[in-house]
Amino acid sequence: MSFIHCPSAIKIPVIPNMTPSDLWSGAGNDAGVIAFASGATPIGARLITTGEVCYRFSVSGWSDFLPVYGVCNGYLYWYSESGRWLYYSSGKWVIHNRFPGYIPSATLDDSTNKYSGDAWYETDSLPFGDNATATFSPKGTFLNDSGITGKLLTFQFPRWIAASTYGEYVIAGGQTGASPRIMGIARWIDDKGAYYLRSIGKTGDYYTYGEIHYDNSTAHWVIGTPGDAAGWYVGNEPVISGSVVFVSTLPEGSKLSPKENLTISFSDYVMGEEKSTVWLGEAAIWRS
Repeated sequence: MSFIHCPSAIKIPVIPNMTPSDLWSGAGNDAGVIAFASGATPIGARLITTGEVCYRFSVSGWSDFLPVYGVCNGYLYWYSESGRWLYYSSGKWVIHNRFPGYIPSATLDDSTNKYSGDAWYETDSLPFGDNATATFSPKGTFLNDSGITGKLLTFQFPRWIAASTYGEYVIAGGQTGASPRIMGIARWIDDKGAYYLRSIGKTGDYYTYGEIHYDNSTAHWVIGTPGDAAGWYVGNEPVISGSVVFVSTLPEGSKLSPKENLTISFSDYVMGEEKSTVWLGEAAIWRS
C-alpha cells in the first residue's frame, strides 16, 4: 500500500476512549484509506480504516450513527439518517432529534403523573470495543408511554489492526476485503547483516531490492555487475516466505577464489525513502 504522512497540525475533535494521531493518508490506488495510531490498544494500537478515524453505532430500527467531526460540549458527536443526533450534554450522552447543544428537559405533573417537555434517550457512558453495547433509556415524555423501551446501541468499527506502524494489518470489527493489508516497504537481510529495501515502483517489469536487481543481459537476478572481474552474485527474486541463495560467481578463467554465497531472507517492513509533494491548502489574496 502507498501512504503519505499527514501534517501533525490536523486537529480531530475529542473522541471518547481514543485519541487518533500520526495520520497517514492512502495515495494512488489506496486513496480514501487512512492509517493512524488509535491511542487505545483494546481496539488495536494501529488501525487502517476506509475513511473514518472514529467508530459508529448500530441500533435496531434506525440507520447507523455516523461520526460528525465537529465539537459539542467538548466532544465529537454522531448523526443518524433516521433524523437523530447523539451528543454529550450535562454529564450524559443523549439521543435527541434536536441539533447538538440543545439541553433536553421535562417536567413531571404530580397531579397527572405525566411529563411535559422533551422526549429523548440517555446513558452514562458510550460502548467501546468490539461487541460492546450500551442501553439508552427513554426520558422525558417518552415515559408517558409504557410501550416505549430503551435503545440498545452496539459499537461498530470495521478496520484492519496491527501492533506497530509498519507491517501486516489484519481484519477486525467485521471489516471486509483484502487481508492482511501492508503498510511500509518490505526489507530483506542477508546472512552478513546487509539490508535490501524493495523499491516502491518497478523499473520496467521488475522491482529493485537495493543492490539486488534483474539483469536483462543475462536474464538473472544479480547483486553486482555480471562480468565484473571482482565477481558478482546470481540468485532469484527475494520472497516474503522462505529464503533465496545468491551464488558467488566469477568470470570464466578468473584466478580469484569465490566469495561465500549469500542467503537473503525477509526481515520486516519499514518506512520508504521516497517523497512526494502534497498541497496542504491555499488562500486567495485580495487587492483593491
